[in-house]
Order: sequence, then structure tokens, then C-alpha cells
Amino acid sequence: MSFVDPVFLFVFLPLALAGYQLIMPQQRDSPLFGMRFLAMVSTAFYACWDIRFLPILLFSTLINFGAAKAIFLAHNSRKKTLLVLILTANLSLLALFKYTAFALQTVAAMLDMAVVAPTMILPLGISFFTFTQIAYVVDVYRGSLPEERFVCYFLFVTWFPHLIAGPILHHREMMPQFYTALKAPLQRDHLATGLTWVAVGLFKKAVLADGMAHLATPLFQGASAGALPGWVAAWSGLSAYALQLYFDFSGYCDMAIGLSYLFGVRMPLNFNAPYKAVSIMDFWSRWHMTLSRFLRDYLYIPLGGNRLGEVRKAVNIMLVMLLGGLWHGAGWTFIVWGGLHGCYILINHLWRARRVPDSRLMRSVGPVLTVLAVVFAWTFFRASDLPTAIRISRGLFGLNGMVTAVDAVQPFAVPDGRSLVYMLLLWVVVCWFPNSQQILARTEAFLGQRSEPARGLFQWQPNAMYAIVGGVALAMGLFNVLFSPVGEFLYFQF
Repeated sequence: MSFVDPVFLFVFLPLALAGYQLIMPQQRDSPLFGMRFLAMVSTAFYACWDIRFLPILLFSTLINFGAAKAIFLAHNSRKKTLLVLILTANLSLLALFKYTAFALQTVAAMLDMAVVAPTMILPLGISFFTFTQIAYVVDVYRGSLPEERFVCYFLFVTWFPHLIAGPILHHREMMPQFYTALKAPLQRDHLATGLTWVAVGLFKKAVLADGMAHLATPLFQGASAGALPGWVAAWSGLSAYALQLYFDFSGYCDMAIGLSYLFGVRMPLNFNAPYKAVSIMDFWSRWHMTLSRFLRDYLYIPLGGNRLGEVRKAVNIMLVMLLGGLWHGAGWTFIVWGGLHGCYILINHLWRARRVPDSRLMRSVGPVLTVLAVVFAWTFFRASDLPTAIRISRGLFGLNGMVTAVDAVQPFAVPDGRSLVYMLLLWVVVCWFPNSQQILARTEAFLGQRSEPARGLFQWQPNAMYAIVGGVALAMGLFNVLFSPVGEFLYFQF
């Protein structure tokens, strides 16, 4: 079940809110009632997608909960052995469902053999609940106290606003909130603020992101069929996809923050205007921020980080980014995408090492180069295979002609002037206008480093005018959900 599913918006969420309110009378001093109810809500949310995978989620949480306690109580000599065993179990579960087919196809191609790889349905959120639990057990190994109550741990792992596409939660941020926030009934200010975030996110997804899909999809479908897009078709289609992915992921993150805050629980910030980044390192501090934090704290630093010399640092960066690419999907396109970003980051480090003067020209060129590099890499992120990505890449460099495509199937439709102007306006919005976190900074509905709040009319206020704006955004989003085909969140598949 998705956040843009009418059943979720009109049935599941109202029932969850009403049920929570009914079981939480004002005199409750214990959060256990709220935690137990919301744990059941999160379980139901997961089961509504595919109940067959519910035992996997339950098994994973039970094993990790028990393993963390065992690691905490074990003698020092056994702690590392137990950690290795539970990490192996977590990664094996992830590899079984996510990488089995890819591994078999790769080996078969290397041996020039024909193989029919098994078709496996990826359990909902397996990457997110696996990484969340890996961070938890590693922190317990490093000295953090394990959670005493399974219901709180289970809610932390399965908290439905984060389950399908993140963020990757951290126990020291979330567990204390469950104990403090879930003692009281729903709060009026939490409901108003949460619904505002949900409205903004739903508008981004259902109106803006899906509005770009019809311009982006033909490029990748045509190239997958063997067509060679010209320069205009390649750049316009790829730009549309870059905007689609931006508003899709941004919309999900906003909705996740809002849905969680309805119950008074703040989620970590996971998306902060990445197309405003002035460098590729800045981009990764803004895009999927909790994944970047996880890769830094639980992979890059344990590998040695930048403490073992420049060569080892470069190797660590490339390894982390390649694995980060592979985490997004089992395919060579994702590995190439991760490798491209690894190369970008190495170039960024070399640039910093040269200590180039920070001139006005450099401050202007940096953001443009960053966006161009990121958008080019999206080619491999979106393409179904490497030949498709290469055909589009040729078009981006003008090797397939400029306007008219050199086409083996059918000509690519170049977007009309109205569509191009619309895309340009959206690029202006994402690169120069305040983002959600800046506009809604006064709500304090999220955790994490905050950008400078928006000013003037762009600063949200709890008044009638902004209530009307939020209501219009919500109405437009709901209208599209009911009467237009709204696609699944793109990060759902990762």
C-alpha cells in the first residue's frame, strides 16, 4: 500500500488516527498503549502490500532484537563473533531477495551459458529495514544500550511512514520519541502541521512528479527498443526524468515527515534541495541524507576513511559509492551510476586539495557543473540496461544528431514549447526558490540540520491564507489520486 493509494488516504490513515485517539485517553501515563497500537498499524500497513512477506519482517526483527541483547551481554571476546554472525544474516537475507538473479545472470554471461534466473518479488522495504537494523546492532556493539521492550523496537523498525522508501532511521533519534510522544492523544497542532506536510508532498508527487512522467518515459522506452535519440530529445527527456525523480522523492519525504508528525513523532530530514548543491559532495549531503550518513558511519569510516593515506581514501570512496549504487538496484547500470559518483567525489577532493581561490566565477560554475554531472548520471540510474544508457548518452553528446533522431524504430517526439517552458519553470523553482524545509521551518516537524528559513511570503504561518494554500494543494493532489493514474513512488523499488 502506497501513500498515494486512495485506500491509504481515505481508509487506512483515518482509521489509524481515529483508533489511536480512542485508545489514548488523556490520563495515560504510559506510552505502551500507543506503541502497541501503532505497531499493529505498521504491521497491517506492511501486510496490505503482500502478507506473504510478513513472516520475513517478523523473523528479521526478532533475530536482530535478540542478537543485540546477546551482543550487549556477551564477553568482549564473543561480541565481535556475534556481530559478524548477525551482519552476515542480515546481508544474506538482503542478497537472497535482491541480488540472486543478478548474480546468476552475471556468472552465466561470464561463462557464456544460458540460464533462466529465478523471478523473485522484492519484499517491501527490505533494504530500509535491513540497514536500519544493521545500524542498531553495530551501535549496540559499540556500546549503546539495547532496547528493553520488543514492541518499541518493532515499532522503530516497522514505523509505517518510513517503511517503503526511508529514511533509514537511527534508534537514538526515534526510540526516545516513542516513549515521550506516544503518551497523549493526538494534538491539534501536530495534526495541522502534519496535514500541511502531507499536502505539500502529495502535490509534489501526484501533480508535479507524475506530470513529468509522460515526457521522461518515452525517451527510455524508445532507447530500450533500439532507437537513438537526438540531442534535443535526449536532454529534454532526461531533464524531465531529473525533475520527476526530484519531486517524487521530495514528495515522499515530505509525506513521511507529515504522516509521522500527525502522531507527534519527528522523522530525520532526508532531502534538502539537492539541485542547489554547489559541489558533488554538497549534493550527497542533501540527497538521501540518511543513506549518506549510513554509508559514512557504517562503511566508509570502518574501512579507514581518510586516515590511511590518499590512495586508501580514494579506494574507500570508490568502494562505498559502488556499493551505494548496488544498494539501489541489482544491475550494472546502478554500479556504473555509483562509479560515476565515486569519480565525481574524487575529482571534488582533488579540486579542494588544489585550494583554488573561491572566485565569483567558481561559485557560479560549481552549481551548474554539479547539476549537469548529476543529471547525466541519472541516465544510468533510470535506464533498463547499459545499451539503453549508452544510446541516450550518445544523444546527450550530439552523436545521434541534434533535433531529428537517427532512429531504428520510430522518431522521438520532441516536447512542444509549452512543455519546455513548464520544465524550465520547474528548474527555476528547484534551483532558486525556497524548499519545503525552508518554507515550513517554523513547524519544527523534522530532525536534522536546518537550512536558513524562508522569508516574507514564503515563510509558512499558522493563519488562514496558508491554510487555504495547503487546502488547495491537498485538493489538487487528492483529485489526481482519484481521477488520474498516479504512479508508484520511484524509490519504492529500491
